[in-house]
Amino acid sequence: MLLADAGVENRNRAVDELIDTGLLRRVLAMTQIAFSNSLIEAWWRVLKHQWLYLNQLDSVAKVRHLVAFYVDQHNGLIPHSAF
Repeated sequence: MLLADAGVENRNRAVDELIDTGLLRRVLAMTQIAFSNSLIEAWWRVLKHQWLYLNQLDSVAKVRHLVAFYVDQHNGLIPHSAF
């Protein structure tokens, strides 16, 4: 049996129909375990929707520059809830 996580990309009629057949099973990602990738997926979602998609992505160099800038801002300037 294959697994489909509960991300928005897996919430549509086509995936629901596959799950109904028994070929797939939907699982929820767990955030309190060491091997879950939920935290990085959430971080990438924020990077894409709140930063990259707001800019013109016309070259690989531009994307690399934008990601590097965001990582620098995220690590150095953006307040984090843990603090």
